[in-house]
Amino acid sequence: MKKSAVLAMVLGTTLVAGGAVSAAPATNYENGATTVELGATLAPDLKVESGDSSATGDDKTRFYGGATVGLGNNYALSYNYAENKADNFGQRDVTGKLTTHDVNVNYKINDNLYAYVGDMIYNAKAEVGGYSKSKTKNNFQAGVRYVGKPVQRLGWWAGLGGGENHFKAEVGASYNITQNVDFDLSYKYLKVNKLAGVNGLDAKAKGLYTGVTLHF
Repeated sequence: MKKSAVLAMVLGTTLVAGGAVSAAPATNYENGATTVELGATLAPDLKVESGDSSATGDDKTRFYGGATVGLGNNYALSYNYAENKADNFGQRDVTGKLTTHDVNVNYKINDNLYAYVGDMIYNAKAEVGGYSKSKTKNNFQAGVRYVGKPVQRLGWWAGLGGGENHFKAEVGASYNITQNVDFDLSYKYLKVNKLAGVNGLDAKAKGLYTGVTLHF
């Protein structure tokens, strides 16, 4: 049996994963200041690996969203939701879906540097034929973002973060359409190790994301 087929069967009895995403980072942490993020994947790519074999799927464009609320004293609370889906893993009738919820406490170190700690909660589901299985896990996470000073309505940011079993990186740019609306385009990468607690089963997700950020 081909390695891709073997991996597809593994996916059918365990889980597949994608990546959590977010729009341009909020920078106003004043008490009550609210930032809302809405967007979609442009070119998602998902790869699942087990040992020396791997499989990729027909990735689907999905929507994401989130919000950040300032708490004052350079603190904020943020929540982000994302959903990833891919079909036909390893040339088999295997569909994977991952829903992620990121809940973080953010701290503004200075006008450019921001740190966060929190929890990435994901629910992963795999379907093969009429059989399906899902599982929910919690991953503690921490990270930092550097947000560049805007120049003529153009801004940029970069970030690194992760936890015991996952790592993520991002780089993006934004354009200030109006005083309260930004358009953003970013590239994001996520790797999840020990997917759903299974040693040797890893997932990598990467791609372009676009959206709008609304400031209130």
